[in-house]
Amino acid sequence: MMTHPFVGAVLFARGMGVASHVGNTEAALYYLENKWPDRKGTRHDRARRICKRTIAGEATIQEARDAFVQALAEAQFDLLDTTSSQNPRRRPRNH
Repeated sequence: MMTHPFVGAVLFARGMGVASHVGNTEAALYYLENKWPDRKGTRHDRARRICKRTIAGEATIQEARDAFVQALAEAQFDLLDTTSSQNPRRRPRNH
C-alpha cells in the first residue's frame, strides 16, 4: 500500500492526554475517522474530504497536512510540533 508522507510530522495532544504523532495522509484520515472527539466541525469534515482526495491523487499531501492541522486547532488540540518544509525552523540534531 502506498502512503502519502507529510514533510514534517504533526505532534499533538488533547488536554493532559498522551501526545500523538501523525506522519502521513493515511494516518491523518484514520485519526479523523476513528479517534476524533465526538464533536466534529466544518474543518474536520474538510480535512476528511481532502485526505481522501489526496489518497485518490486529486489533492496534494501538503493540502491534506494543512487541513489536518486546521481540524486539530478547531477541536482545540494542543499542537506540539507542526514543522514542515514551508516552515524551515527545525531543531538541530545532536550528533
